[in-house]
Amino acid sequence: MGSPLSGGLKVDPHMLDMLSQVSSPKLTGGNVNYYLVNVTHPQREDQAAYQAECDDIADALELNPDEKDIFKEIWRSANARKHNGKPGHTAIYGAEKIVHRAARILRRLKLKEAEDATQPANGTD
Repeated sequence: MGSPLSGGLKVDPHMLDMLSQVSSPKLTGGNVNYYLVNVTHPQREDQAAYQAECDDIADALELNPDEKDIFKEIWRSANARKHNGKPGHTAIYGAEKIVHRAARILRRLKLKEAEDATQPANGTD
């Protein structure tokens, strides 16, 4: 049923696969631990410790897609510094992603500002 190791011990190949995934996390589109953080000492003294999920906070704040990508990248970078990062994550890639998304936000805001400046004020002729 398994592969023999020294001393005649046999190991289930499925168990070996599970162990390899623990030691080297795989990329997945599902829920992953690098989007969780334990808040053991909340800012508010009367609040109990809790576990925060990146997407829950982003959704509660109603972040737009660019804001959410920046927020998630900051979250991933911080967790990487705590040795709980996304596999293959690099600080440079993260910074480039933040700059890219911030430039999209800035461009959109400047276009909106220019459009608003050319519109007549409401209620005036």
